[in-house]
Amino acid sequence: MNKDQIKAKTNELIDKTSAEINALEAKRAEVSGAAAEKYNQTIKALKSERDALAEKLNSLLETSGEAWDNASGDFEKSLKSFQSGVKKMVDAF
Repeated sequence: MNKDQIKAKTNELIDKTSAEINALEAKRAEVSGAAAEKYNQTIKALKSERDALAEKLNSLLETSGEAWDNASGDFEKSLKSFQSGVKKMVDAF
């Protein structure tokens, strides 16, 4: 993928993750005790992962040439890992 494609795909995943976080926060409001704590932990983890992905994207977009070629392949793998990790966390609820 080129820079524009990676940026678009990453922003799409960040937006989707933000929507999932919002949905979990709404569900958390309906529960209490241990269940609410589990929601809190998952929400915190999702926010952390989302923010880390945004930082990685910003770093990647600053690269060029051969560095871009090397970093972009690794980043694409990170995107897939991020996506499956988010799915696992959200599917737990």
